[in-house]
Amino acid sequence: MKTRINPNAVSPMEMNQMSSMMGMMSSLQKIGKGKRKYSVSLDKSSKKFLVKFMDEVKKQFSGSAMADQNKQIYDFLVYVKEIAEKKKVRN
Repeated sequence: MKTRINPNAVSPMEMNQMSSMMGMMSSLQKIGKGKRKYSVSLDKSSKKFLVKFMDEVKKQFSGSAMADQNKQIYDFLVYVKEIAEKKKVRN
């Protein structure tokens, strides 16, 4: 179930974090679509955020009852995390 958020209780910092998280999720959805090749360039702080976000998502998947069924998603998250952790990006 989705939890409701009181808009009056959300600080601007939390709103900024949620906004960046939604942007990150939309980028991930673009990467995963079909056979099209997408290149997403991220700066250093976005890469760090992406790695932390992937760790949290993997924790949630591993704790769920459907962990065996989500193996492909888990593998994809590991792949994206490895790419985000790379220091040198090819052009």
